[in-house]
Amino acid sequence: MGFRGCGMAILPLLDSDMPSFALRAEALAEWWQGPCGHYLASEQAQLLAALDYAGGYHQLQLSSFGHQFVLPNGSGQAPAGHPFALHPTVLAGDRAQLPAALADFAELPLPSGVIDYLILHHALEYSRRPREVLAESARVLADGGQLTLIGFNPLSPWGSVAPLLGRLGRCGRIELAPVGRFHRLRAARLVDWLALLQLQVASISYGAYNPPLPWQWALHSDWRWQRWLRERNAPLASCVVIHAIKRSAARLPTRPAPWRRSLALPASRAVKAGQSTHSTAAPPRASGKHHNESLHD
Repeated sequence: MGFRGCGMAILPLLDSDMPSFALRAEALAEWWQGPCGHYLASEQAQLLAALDYAGGYHQLQLSSFGHQFVLPNGSGQAPAGHPFALHPTVLAGDRAQLPAALADFAELPLPSGVIDYLILHHALEYSRRPREVLAESARVLADGGQLTLIGFNPLSPWGSVAPLLGRLGRCGRIELAPVGRFHRLRAARLVDWLALLQLQVASISYGAYNPPLPWQWALHSDWRWQRWLRERNAPLASCVVIHAIKRSAARLPTRPAPWRRSLALPASRAVKAGQSTHSTAAPPRASGKHHNESLHD
């Protein structure tokens, strides 16, 4: 059931109401290669550079837009590990970097605990199963590995008007219908999901205080109030970056309490006790007929 206002219907953003991701991948990549995507990529790269990144050999990136970040190491150069990306479909042309393999984000073809660093770049908002995608990411992440989740902030002006723009369809030459339809996942909700998967949140940062709209004044404005919000990391930016570390709980060996140990009967003692009971048991009593015959003899 949808809401009606300003002469247009706003449908709820449900998994069953969203088309297949493969059908929207081309439109998402085309939007990301435009001015809005370039602005967001620059802002998100600055947020990633400010993270406490410890590095790692196996580095996986999952992006709904097909984008791949260059992760610098401590010296500011490209990492010497094994960075690779997965994507559900092959994007035509030069709209995105080629992935290492084709895979569904909710069913990664990787063993458990092999990834040292994982980036989820808008992989939850445009997925039909966002909870499964996050759970699968936590499965392949090694103990002590790091996960960076990048998504749209639904509490920002962009998060508020994006569903409306998605209903409008186009804004000039820019197609907004596929981009504007995404799951509105608040940061507090994502933190709860991460805690259930034994992922400890290390930091939450916000960026891109200009709305990603295809106008110069919207992308390149630098007002005083925007600088004031950026300095205070106010949760009103278009993007949110959540950095978490996997902390698996140690399994301690459990021993029964002393009073329970005294009540427990080991199997060996139980067998011996059963044998001794049968050996000391009285022989069966003879019947009356045989007993009388033995008396007469």
